[in-house]
Amino acid sequence: MNRYCEGTLGGICRFAESLRPGSNQRYLHSMDIYVIGEPTSVRIALMMFHNNRYHHVSITVQATQFERLMAARAQAHNIPNTHRPIVEGVIVIMREIESDPIKHFEMMQASINW
Repeated sequence: MNRYCEGTLGGICRFAESLRPGSNQRYLHSMDIYVIGEPTSVRIALMMFHNNRYHHVSITVQATQFERLMAARAQAHNIPNTHRPIVEGVIVIMREIESDPIKHFEMMQASINW
């Protein structure tokens, strides 16, 4: 966690950590399937936005990590892996953020108000 995250963004940073592969040894990979919480497109997009902006982790790296976590979660709980619709929603959200300054600002606000 960087210094800025210790204050204002501490809440989101702890959850977003699960999408930063190898960034923090406090969590074992198997625990990340729980740390990530209940994934929704908006929640995952917020985490990815945070990691990209404040920890310089690319969206591609995070998407790969997310897919691994969802596969591990499905296997651990013997449930179907339903990550594809979430990923599709994240892609739409991230494109909106890139092309619309207002959406970008709203995402920053949502990160602070996690």
